[in-house]
Amino acid sequence: MLLVSFCITYASIISEGIELVTLIFPQHREGIRKIFGSLDYIEKK
Repeated sequence: MLLVSFCITYASIISEGIELVTLIFPQHREGIRKIFGSLDYIEKK
């Protein structure tokens, strides 16, 4: 749950936040996709 809070908070501060979190925590990539929709959202930023 802490990772989710960190990810949402950090991503809301800077658009690259989601990309950074997936680089740091690649094992959580699927969870981050579920939270933010899809990686297409990240790629469009």
